[in-house]
Amino acid sequence: IDLDLGDTEMTERLGQLLLTLIDGARIIHFKGDKEAKEREITEVLNQFRDEFFKPSLERRKNLLTQLESGQVTDSEVPRDILRVMVENIEGLDLDEGTIVRETAFFLVTGAATSAVTLTRTFDNIFRRISEHSEEENRLLLDAEFLQRCILETLRLYPISPIGRRWAIGDFKLSDGTEIQDGDLVHIDMESANRDKEIFGSSADDFDPDRSLPEGVPLYGVSFGHGMHACIGKELAVGIDPDPDSSFDDRLFGLVGTVIRELLQLGARPDPDDPPEKDKHSERDTFGRYPVLLTQVRDSEVLGRRVQV
Repeated sequence: IDLDLGDTEMTERLGQLLLTLIDGARIIHFKGDKEAKEREITEVLNQFRDEFFKPSLERRKNLLTQLESGQVTDSEVPRDILRVMVENIEGLDLDEGTIVRETAFFLVTGAATSAVTLTRTFDNIFRRISEHSEEENRLLLDAEFLQRCILETLRLYPISPIGRRWAIGDFKLSDGTEIQDGDLVHIDMESANRDKEIFGSSADDFDPDRSLPEGVPLYGVSFGHGMHACIGKELAVGIDPDPDSSFDDRLFGLVGTVIRELLQLGARPDPDDPPEKDKHSERDTFGRYPVLLTQVRDSEVLGRRVQV
């Protein structure tokens, strides 16, 4: 969607809509009146459609028409998912309602997954520092260690704790369980990521220096696998940790970049405003995580309260 990043009012408006749309992506875990929540989500989705989606859709349609007539070049048309859907409406038999939902979902998954990973990693890091104060400097200087903290957090708390797949053939699991063609299979990713035979007797503990068998990702199965692997992995957490690379000479990822920046500002949990878990969800996630910025930058004492 099109958004002027300098327009604070519209940016905040989009953020407000996203808070409700995120509930739609995880409605299965919602605690409360699900029918009422679904009605609220539908209303907010309609607001998103009218305020953000339709102007963006029309702009792409107009630009693609101009491209066809030679009035603009290809570089002047946004290269994004919405453009791809507009160009393939007939071939994929897409209607506007489907495109609206896909656009909102794509936006929500990018925002929600990063936010959940950010707050969870911060919490683990703060707890780690409280027990090992000497590691605070390591977090600022060692890119591999900070990335390991993020990936270890994702192992313990996968964004999607349950994966569902339809079987397209008969097969047997290693424990002898037989799966039939057409069965709906629920994959318990959180339990898999805490398998003591693979991750050791301390599998339930946060240990970014954990040693793993060859071929086992630091994040377990949290990013999926094969055709279902998360396409946003490198954007969120960068490429796999490398002990010989620094923060500046490799793709480090959005979450790690934000965490390091906040750590440099001396971010700490606010003792007067402790974090709160999301009371509306069965998922073990934070609804609020206020922190204080305690360091000096550019001769300005920050000491400001922010909410991650």
